[in-house]
Amino acid sequence: RDGFYLISNARELLWFEESVNAGFSNINGRLIADIDLSEVCGKNIANWRPIGKRNSYTGLFDGDGHTIYGFYSKTSSSGIFYEIKGTVKNISIKDSYVGHNNSNHGILGVSTSGGTFENVEVDGVAGGDHFGADWGRGLMFGRGNGTFINCVTRGVVGQSKQSISAQRCGAFIGSGNGTFINCVNYAEVSTFS
Repeated sequence: RDGFYLISNARELLWFEESVNAGFSNINGRLIADIDLSEVCGKNIANWRPIGKRNSYTGLFDGDGHTIYGFYSKTSSSGIFYEIKGTVKNISIKDSYVGHNNSNHGILGVSTSGGTFENVEVDGVAGGDHFGADWGRGLMFGRGNGTFINCVTRGVVGQSKQSISAQRCGAFIGSGNGTFINCVNYAEVSTFS
């Protein structure tokens, strides 16, 4: 409707992921309900395949004030999205976990290349036992650059004490930079024992 695919549950978000990864990378999506992803990804179910894993996402994804809960992934290069070059706005992502030892990862996405993020809140854990110096770990993104407007991060991001590399961990972006306008971080950059 109005150029947007309407998404009301986890299965429809999976369809959106499959469509973007099949080459329709500029389609627009809008949530019309809160979504619980724990029915399609979790410790004993499966790992999520990121939206834009094969083709960078260049469309507009509008959460319309809704929340995605229960995202979970421990595979390499994990995130709800893979690479975002488009726009994500008006969405909260809560009660989520992403973690892998040697890869870039963040709860919202693996990386951003000039994407725009407005009114986005992420609350969860981005962790793992260790990772190499070339990897980035963040609550929103593992690496990249973008523009963040009215965004909030909460939770914990970090890795084990023996391989702490704080310059590669960050609340918004683990490794990279961005333009931040009226954004707030309540997250803890920490070590896990």
